This record gives sequence, C-alpha cells and structure tokens, in this order.
Amino acid sequence: MDTKETGMINLRVLQCKHLVWSDLQKIKNMRIVKDYEIDFYINVSRVMYIDDVEYHISNGDIVFRKPGQTVYSFGDYNCYMLTLDFSGKVKVKPNTYIRHRLSEMQEECSNPILNIIPSVFKPLHETDYIKLFEKLCTISHPYPIDEYQQQAIVTELIYLAAADAIQQSCQSSQIITLKLMLHVNISSQTTTQEFHLIFYQNMYI
Repeated sequence: MDTKETGMINLRVLQCKHLVWSDLQKIKNMRIVKDYEIDFYINVSRVMYIDDVEYHISNGDIVFRKPGQTVYSFGDYNCYMLTLDFSGKVKVKPNTYIRHRLSEMQEECSNPILNIIPSVFKPLHETDYIKLFEKLCTISHPYPIDEYQQQAIVTELIYLAAADAIQQSCQSSQIITLKLMLHVNISSQTTTQEFHLIFYQNMYI
C-alpha cells in the first residue's frame, strides 16, 4: 500500500522502549499528549484517565493516545512505549525525546486507519505484538536506528491493531472504510487471522 494513501508518509519513531517502574507513591501526573503514543502493557495493573474517561489497564492491553488528549494515571509500569510523529515536523532527536516535552504539539494525521483504533483495547494475539515491539526496540535509540525497518514494523503494528479493534467491535462503518482502502472483500465475520493475512498481502501494494 502506498504510504501516501495511508497518510503515513512522514512516519518517524520518536521513542521506543520497554519501561518497568513501580509507582509506590501512586503519583498522578496530568499532561497534554503532544504526539501519537502506543503503549503495550505487560503484567501490570494501572488506572488511567484519557480525556477524563477512566480505564483500568491490565496485562495485554494496548493504549493509543493522540495529540491534544489529556492523560493522567497511577499504578505500576511494565510496558512497551512507542511514540510517533506523523507530521514530519517534530524536531526532537531520539536521544533527547520525552513525552512531557514543552515544544509545540504535532498536527493531527488525517488517516482513517488511525481513527479505527480505540483508546484502550485488548488484542487477541498479544505474542504478535510482543515480537513487533521487541524488534522495534532493537532498531531504535539507544541502539543503531534503522528508519526503514522502523517504518515497516510500525505500519504492520498499526494495521494489526486496526484489525483486532474491528474484529472485536464488528462496526460495519469501519469495515467499509477498510474495504475502500484495501480494495478487498472483508466482513464482520472475517477472523482476526484472516484480517492479518489481508493486511500482510496489501500493506505495500
């Protein structure tokens, strides 16, 4: 799939790491999300508020946040943290990036695939995500950065997340969006494995 069609032509990984941290003091730090954030939680219990909506985060949950949202949370961290720039305008080096950065918020990416992914959901095949995040960490700071492989893995990750989200919600409007974008025959009865195969076959057409 052409990156121009997906709106991901400027995709850049700002940060990718595995964070383990015990929040013994139950600290709540409210902030405004500046970039696109995808977190995958492992063996953890955490309470999170995104735009004042409460979510109870547990093992295997994916959290997806967009620029402009407010977020605060408390509880322990054991998660893969991925932060993305789709605007091509975030001028922060990977070795200095922090999510609480003071510089300007990035522009919203016009991409129907991103709109499919909910704020919090539990994917059906967490081992697939662990493999993708583990690989992504090895080609991101502080290791030698491979931007081409980063883009390929993040694109795969986003499409898998969209597939899982649709499989669980079975919303016909979202399925129509994917039909139009991928030019394939899918329905609410399509299994997650079939969704994944469709994405693998059509991702770079």
